[in-house]
Amino acid sequence: MSDAVKFDAAYRRLFSHREMVEELIRSFVKEEFVSEIDFSTLKRLSEVYITRQFRKRELDRIWEVRFRGAKLYFYILIEFQSTVDRYMALRILNYITLFYLDLLKVEKELMTLPTVFPLVLYNGGRDWTAPLDFRELVNSPYTSTRPYIPKFHYYCITEKDIPREELIARCSPVSTAFLVDTSDAAELQVSVEKRRELARAILAMLAGISDNVLKREFLVWIHRMLNRKKVSLDLSAASEEEVTHMLMESIEKMKQEGRQEGRQEGRQEGMLEAARKMKELGIATDAIGKVTGLSMTEIDRL
Repeated sequence: MSDAVKFDAAYRRLFSHREMVEELIRSFVKEEFVSEIDFSTLKRLSEVYITRQFRKRELDRIWEVRFRGAKLYFYILIEFQSTVDRYMALRILNYITLFYLDLLKVEKELMTLPTVFPLVLYNGGRDWTAPLDFRELVNSPYTSTRPYIPKFHYYCITEKDIPREELIARCSPVSTAFLVDTSDAAELQVSVEKRRELARAILAMLAGISDNVLKREFLVWIHRMLNRKKVSLDLSAASEEEVTHMLMESIEKMKQEGRQEGRQEGRQEGMLEAARKMKELGIATDAIGKVTGLSMTEIDRL
């Protein structure tokens, strides 16, 4: 798997967390109905609603929430591409119709279909110029044929269009992810102040995250992103102390499970994987050895 694919997967994984999805909608979807959503009901769609064909591609992108007493679905598509997909509206329209057909196979008594809000999160460097309205993609020279063209519109959040000052001021997981993602590599490489500003924003955001799994995944993603930009930041306050503590908890749990089940091979694989993640975060080899029980030679081979 290429580094780019690993990075993209790590970024998408951040948005598999409820906290991230809620903030994305609350803070960056500028529509009136958002204020009426009951976010306490926000949850990822249950697999029972999705057929195997659709589940393979799209399940992790659909979230269910209650709105005015009814179900509302958010279809969230995160796009990683250097060129804009002109036919994005067609792609999403196809996904949503497939979702509706699958839903009807499970809820056979439905008389009306629930609303699906299609949201595209775009992190490319170019302007998003693709039509947001499906009808703009259809050549309709006769006015009388317009009513027969599907009326469909999607919502697009373009990361680079959000002011940097706003992202820093929010000091939240989503805004910090956007900040790291859109920071100019060349500018960071030459400006000490920009690097310090970014490091302060990251550390302040991490301090506010209570979910250790999300915090760990954030650190792994940030580390990969900074390597991609060829930028070094001092994140030792988060990397060594907090992540080591979190990994120690996970490792201890693996050891206990392994002792109970007698799976020495599985325990060893778990230690190697934990050590690999700690190396990615730049944690010292001797600290990794103390936590995992691995030898320096074993760690150096990773």
